[in-house]
This record gives sequence, structure tokens and C-alpha cells, in this order.
Amino acid sequence: SQALSISKQINSDYEITVNLYAIGNNYVNLKNYNKALPFFKKSLQIATENNLRELMSDNYKALSIVYSFLGMYDNAYKNLYNYNLIKDSIFSRDIHRQITEIKTRYETEKKQKEIELLKRNILINQLKADKREQQWQLKLFILLALTIFIVLIVLSTLILLRLNHRRKLIIAEQKALRAQMNPHFIFNAMNSIQSLIVSRNNEAARKYLNRFSKLMRTILENSQKSTVKLNEELNSLMLYLEIEQLRFEHNFKYIINIDEKINCDDINLPPMLIQPLIENAIQHGLLPLDSKDGLLQLNFDLIGGDSLKITIKDNGIGRAKSAEINKKRFNHVSTGMKNIQERILLLKKIYKGKINFKVIDIIDENYNGAGTIVEIILPAITS
Repeated sequence: SQALSISKQINSDYEITVNLYAIGNNYVNLKNYNKALPFFKKSLQIATENNLRELMSDNYKALSIVYSFLGMYDNAYKNLYNYNLIKDSIFSRDIHRQITEIKTRYETEKKQKEIELLKRNILINQLKADKREQQWQLKLFILLALTIFIVLIVLSTLILLRLNHRRKLIIAEQKALRAQMNPHFIFNAMNSIQSLIVSRNNEAARKYLNRFSKLMRTILENSQKSTVKLNEELNSLMLYLEIEQLRFEHNFKYIINIDEKINCDDINLPPMLIQPLIENAIQHGLLPLDSKDGLLQLNFDLIGGDSLKITIKDNGIGRAKSAEINKKRFNHVSTGMKNIQERILLLKKIYKGKINFKVIDIIDENYNGAGTIVEIILPAITS
């Protein structure tokens, strides 16, 4: 009320409208709907007189909710109808602006990633050249060594240097591969948003756009990290799965199960390791199903206290049937699984072979493909 009094003194219609709306909301939070009603009405009146469309939309929505709580459903419907009219006009204006911003951001990030990829390739070539030069120097040094003590020192130094440079080489290759994988998903998501807008599916486009913006920000933040917390990876995966559900009109469901012994804020794992596997399960396993009974299960289990087991299971058509479909599609060859296997090999080198990767085909009683299980076991890296 003090804020409202000040707003009236400075004769600011916008501030008065905002404060009236805020007072009404406070009464709604107190479940005093009768007292909230006049504040929303007055706020709507001033907003309408000054063509404050966002505030008009907020007040229509609030009035619809208050009337529904008061059992005045006719008034609730009228205000909801007005809210949708204004919301659509606001959304039509905002959606084009947001799409333009996202496209600009995407092009900028794409150029930055191309520059980073070039720099990393130069670093890889330099590391290889350094490694060849060091090997030549080592051989010459060993030949010129005069005592067993010097030979042992040189050999120890050589082993440490080779391991260090090999680790740097593998990390650089891993980052280059990840930089190539991310733009593929971003491009597909942009096409999906454009399709929803063209088909005038505004509500789906709004949800898709919000989730896509959050996911893209998460991907860009995590692309600079060698590991992320399991909790952050789960948030990223849920955003991705929600986007895919919106994109494919909820043709599948998903379940995420986490072992109660796992502390999601304490366990770390390589970023964007699970998402390509989920994408593969959805694209090649669940979407080709004739029904909407597709189910994706994602399980996280702690094994022996020091290993994290990740299981991705789907009840799709299976790898054999998927291969037949891809072959008919103009000899289509999916590079998704190849990229995944290449990254697993790189991670095995980093973690000295402590990573297991297995794909299991599910067969029904008629010996037909009934889904796929992918298992990854990796060290449970703690903070």
C-alpha cells in the first residue's frame, strides 16, 4: 500500500497498475479472493486505458483464476478468453524476436566453435610433432649415456613425459569430437522450432523455445568442462527429453531411476556422454514404433562404492529392424553410434581402461527385436 501511495504521488500509471496487481496477488496468496478482485479490476482498467498489454494479460489471467475460485465460471471463462487473445498477440511479436536472437547466437557460437576446433587441431599436431622430436632426442641421449644411473633417470623422465603428452592429446581429441557433435543437435532443434511456428502450434513452440534456450546455455557452459556433476547432467538430460517429447508429440515416455546411495551433487562424469545414447534410442528405436507405447528407462546405480553404472533401456524395434529401415532410406548410415564408440575409446585411455561399454539386444518369444539395452560402467569420480 505504501508503494501504491508513492506511485499515485508521482502519477505513474504503470507503477500504479503494477502495485495494484501485486496487492491483488498478495490477497490471492492469503486465499482472500473477494478482496483480491477489486485490485485486479482496477489494475486492468488502468492497463487498458494506457495499452499496457503485458499487464492486461497478467490481470485477465489473475481475474480468471480468482473467479474460478469464487465459483463464477462464466466470468472466469470470459477473462481467460481475453487473456488468450492478448497472449497470442504478445507471443506473435516476441517469438519472432527470440528466434532472431537465437539464430544470431547460434551463428556466433558456431563460428567460435569452428575457431576453437581449428586451435585444438593445431595443438594436436603440435603435440604429435613434439612427441616425435622428444622420442628422437631420447634415443640419441640413451646412445650417449655413460652410466646405468643416467639411463634410468632418462627412461623415467621419458615415461612421465610420454604419459603426460598422451593424456593431453587424448583430451584435445575428445574436445574436438564433442565440438563436432553439439552443432548437430542445435541444428535439428532449430528446424523443429521453425516447423512448430509454421504450423501455428504456438503453445508447443513457446515450451520448446524455453527449454531449448536453457539446454543450449547448459551445453555451452559444459562444453568447456572435462567433468560435470551428475545433478547438472540430469538437468540437461531432462531438458533434452522434454524437448524431444514436444518435438515428437509425446510419442514416447521416459523414466529416470537413481540409486538412493548416489549423491548427485558429489558424483562427477564426462558431459554429454549419455545424451547421444538417448538420442540414438529415441531416433532408431522408439520413434519407428507403430504405437505411442514407447518407453525409455534411464538408471543410475552405484557398484562396489567406486563405480557408476548407467543403463539406457528402450522397448523399441531393436537394432536389426532399425538397420533394415536405415538401409532402405537411400543407404543411410548413422554416424551417431560411431561417434559414441570413438568417445568411449578416448575415455578408456584417460581412465586407464576403467570404463566398460556394452549393447544388449532384447529378443521376444518370437525371436523378434523388442528393444535395446546400453550399459556404461565408469569410475564414480567424487568432488
